[in-house]
Amino acid sequence: MTTEKLQTFTGQLEQWVAEGLLPGAHCLVTSTDPASGKRLVSDTLVGYADVEQQVALNEHSLFRLASASKLFVSAGCLTLIEAGELSLSDPVHSVLPEYEFLTCFDADGNAQAAKQVMTIEDLLRHSCGYGYGDEDSGDEGPGNEEPAYRKALMEAGLLGTDSHGDHWVHDYSLRQWAAKLATVPMESEPGCRVSYGLGHDILGAVIEVVTGQTLDHFLQQRLFLPLGLNDTFFTVPEDRISDLTNFYDFRDGQLELLETAKQSAFTRSPKAFSGGGGWDMLGNGGLVSSTADMTTLLQFILNSGKQNETQLIEPALVNRLKMGASYSLEISEMLPGCSYSFGIARVDDTERYAGAGPLGKMFWGGSTNTYFYYLPEQKQLGVFLTHTFPFAHLNAIYRFSGLSSD
Repeated sequence: MTTEKLQTFTGQLEQWVAEGLLPGAHCLVTSTDPASGKRLVSDTLVGYADVEQQVALNEHSLFRLASASKLFVSAGCLTLIEAGELSLSDPVHSVLPEYEFLTCFDADGNAQAAKQVMTIEDLLRHSCGYGYGDEDSGDEGPGNEEPAYRKALMEAGLLGTDSHGDHWVHDYSLRQWAAKLATVPMESEPGCRVSYGLGHDILGAVIEVVTGQTLDHFLQQRLFLPLGLNDTFFTVPEDRISDLTNFYDFRDGQLELLETAKQSAFTRSPKAFSGGGGWDMLGNGGLVSSTADMTTLLQFILNSGKQNETQLIEPALVNRLKMGASYSLEISEMLPGCSYSFGIARVDDTERYAGAGPLGKMFWGGSTNTYFYYLPEQKQLGVFLTHTFPFAHLNAIYRFSGLSSD
């Protein structure tokens, strides 16, 4: 990362805000000076949490993380493994019995008994067999009709669509949702193929059964409190609603207000918390957080599980968050040149990967235009959070990602 590139990017953000193309953004990059070992931080706030009232973003502004929530849930799960309450190799059905006798679709769209056993690691690395059923995921049936898996999700009442795309709004508790999903044939055998999807939501149900706690209470006790994550919530407390950003769409050349902080579903506890990042395109049911808290989590990972000189998770286990975990699997072409770890992707081939390197870069983001990366070798991290659709609006997250290439 160079200072000049960061200044150029910041100037671009300011221009977009001034032109009404972006409500605002909070981005932070930290690196370690190789000569002195000193930690260098660049922290930039641009624009507004509330455009209409001209309320500026602040250092504790809360953003809807969507799929960027997965890293928090992955880290929380590792605390259970560290404590011996769960193992990566445990079959999911040892906790959720309905996942013992599963079915999956074959190449012709016919359901058959699954031969592989779904494990906890499969939930973490996107190889559980339950993808999101996206329209562009391929595998169409004869005559290019709706893919069998996607059709089954919709017929089960688990998947719907709206003007922003697919959504997972339902009226189940998390335990009920997991049981309903187990009746749907998987799109592929578990443990064989990476298919980005519902593993972290199933993992949330596993965590609730193992601990006897709801997912929000578990993460608060096991992760948020120990790390001092005071800005991260499934449900925003009343005294923090003023920090929750409004959310916008960009249509017909201008920003369109979709949801104010006071109207947000994040101010009310959902029937089911989403370990995957939300039940609709706004991320409702998932986490909200700040740039500061996301930075703290990433720094905890780069510090190999140590927080304030206390080793919360053993380095060997945290290293699973610092490297790919899907080398032996068939990888989907969603991100060519990448493997997957727990709630995150890793750049393995800079020639095939269309984004910015370097080799070994770990990164992920959310549909709400949230994004983070860290470079284990260089001990650098970056966080970019904003609050608007469509995904990759103005290519902002990709431009920010490009700062990691130097």
